[in-house]
Amino acid sequence: MRVHVRVPATSANLGPGFDALGLALALHNEVVAEEGDRVSVTIEGEGADRLARDGGNVVARGVKLAYEAAGRAFTGCELACVNRIPTSRGLGSSAAAWVGGLVAGNVLLGSPLSRDALLGLAARAEGHPDNVAAAIFGGLTVSCGTPEGVTAVTLPVAGTLSWVVLVPEVTSATAEARARSRWSRARAERSGEPWRMR
Repeated sequence: MRVHVRVPATSANLGPGFDALGLALALHNEVVAEEGDRVSVTIEGEGADRLARDGGNVVARGVKLAYEAAGRAFTGCELACVNRIPTSRGLGSSAAAWVGGLVAGNVLLGSPLSRDALLGLAARAEGHPDNVAAAIFGGLTVSCGTPEGVTAVTLPVAGTLSWVVLVPEVTSATAEARARSRWSRARAERSGEPWRMR
């Protein structure tokens, strides 16, 4: 069985919605997946020269995570990835990778996992739900963690709106950006200056 998954780029931390608001955009990565006896990954486009092509690849890790969540043995998969989402530029490339792998794995298994279950798995893997919620549900989403798990709600978006994305030439990993933000906030609090997220 071969499955084909398209996953959108996403923008998150919109306005006051830090780690809560996410927006799916009309730019997609594609994953073609088949079961296999080992993990092999081919990559075209963004990150083709540096992303892992074995079990360390995030898409492959997502497939394996779906199998584990469904209680099925994972022996491997063959993945063909076409990446159009720029990496480390704030457009949810890692969220797209996790969601692409989870959805592909789920479909290979006959879809035993609900979208809410996929959301919970993706949010745990990514560390926050905003980008993955938009990647799974599409459109504009608001999401959060609750004692029962992760929940997301889709919000209407006027069809007359157009989105413009500015892609910086410099890259920045989310973890590094968050660390810089925490450092600048702590420095501002020590000095008594007002803090602004940069």
